[in-house]
Amino acid sequence: MYQVPGGRVTHFRKGRDSWGSLLLHARLITRSLLPGDPVGRVDTTRPRDPAVGTIFHRAGWWLGPGRLLSMVRGDVRSRERFAASVGTGFFMATVPLYGIKTATCLWLSARFRLHPAVVIAISSLSTPPLGFVFLFPSVVVGYLLLHGAMPTVGALPGWSTVTLADIRALLGEWIVGSVVVGAVLAMFSYVLARLLLRLPGVRSV
Repeated sequence: MYQVPGGRVTHFRKGRDSWGSLLLHARLITRSLLPGDPVGRVDTTRPRDPAVGTIFHRAGWWLGPGRLLSMVRGDVRSRERFAASVGTGFFMATVPLYGIKTATCLWLSARFRLHPAVVIAISSLSTPPLGFVFLFPSVVVGYLLLHGAMPTVGALPGWSTVTLADIRALLGEWIVGSVVVGAVLAMFSYVLARLLLRLPGVRSV
């Protein structure tokens, strides 16, 4: 206990109370990491909020089909997020972010409140054999933007004469084109998803 300006007195004990606060937070964090319901509900007649609970509960809700259905059947904002999830998935399927694509999908989903399962599933379309469907138009558009003309078969180097400079040029065309093609696909799929979600039959699934 010590005197502070204004005559007020604090009973905070720097050592004991700080240690007690540290233990309290450590206990709560540990409980949030354990499976099961960390805190018993007072009103058991009401359904449990699936977005509240341990980290496992929240992760299951974030990734699970229950949240997906709630986005499809929900209000305008929820349906917008679902459509944005579809558009983001197509964009990620187009851009060559191999090696960090899944991590980027999860980050975008958390940052913009999208559904990660939708984003990751659609972004996986870039794997063979469908990957060529995204790669070819990206290279063509990138070549057109960087060189001002459509590519021809003669402009492509042969396997026996390809050089490191050719690979760098092709990679640059792919990256530039993928951003443009990915943005177009994202906007188109977003608008299409928004239109489909307006159908009564789709929302009542």
